Amino acid sequence: MGSVSTLGWVNRLDSSFGYEFNSHFSVAAGAPLYFVRGSSTAAVAGTSTQSVSGLGNVYARLGLGFSSDAASFRSTLTATAPTGNKSEGLSTGHATLDLSNDLERSFGPVTPFGEIGFANA
Repeated sequence: MGSVSTLGWVNRLDSSFGYEFNSHFSVAAGAPLYFVRGSSTAAVAGTSTQSVSGLGNVYARLGLGFSSDAASFRSTLTATAPTGNKSEGLSTGHATLDLSNDLERSFGPVTPFGEIGFANA
C-alpha cells in the first residue's frame, strides 16, 4: 500500500499473521514497515526532503462477525503498541485503540454497506 503527493511518497509493507477460529471469531497480529521519501518540491515549502524507513507500530486485532440471510455484521478491535520511531514520523508515540463496525446486505449483484468506527489516534 502506498500514497504519493507533492510532499513525497509513503509505502507500507505490512506483514501479518492470524487465525480464524470459526466463522465468527478471528485474531491477527502484524508489524508494518514504512518507506518514506520526501520530494524536492517540499524543500521549497520549508519542509525536509528526508527519506526514512523503519518499523511502524506493531498491532494486534480481534474480529467478531455474524452472518444471516438478512445481513452480515463484522466488528474489529485493533490495538497498537508504540514501537515505531516517533521523531521520524513512523509512530504516534502512544498506544492506540480502534473499534470498527460494518454492516452489509446483498441485493443480487449489489452489496450496500455502512461502517462506523471509533479510535484514539
